[in-house]
Amino acid sequence: MNNFNLHYILIYMKKNRNFIRNKIGEKIRYYRNFRGVTLKKLAEELNITSQQLQKYEKGMNRITTERLEEISLILDIPVSYFFNDLKLPKNSHNDTEIRKLIFNFKKISSRKIRKLLIENSAIFAEEFSLKQ
Repeated sequence: MNNFNLHYILIYMKKNRNFIRNKIGEKIRYYRNFRGVTLKKLAEELNITSQQLQKYEKGMNRITTERLEEISLILDIPVSYFFNDLKLPKNSHNDTEIRKLIFNFKKISSRKIRKLLIENSAIFAEEFSLKQ
């Protein structure tokens, strides 16, 4: 994964925190069922309540990396399985436009100008996204 894609994913995650949480939760449920492990049994193995595990599976609560590692060990799957095929929803923006914007922004050495661009871009985004 190149730096641009990682940067884009991190920005998307900040704006849509529940997306990643929901996808990981769905995968926990999928692999749990695939292995034939009940919600109650997995919760007992993790030393948490069934309700807490259910909240993880529904994406309602954040799951720590340590807890995700525990789940992967219990279900006998690599942690990476939770992230395989994690596709972000399609964005209406052209990736080339975004790359150009980031590339050019990085070239600006003046903090004051970068700050003004950020402030103005927020105004433009609010103004023009409502009218599209």
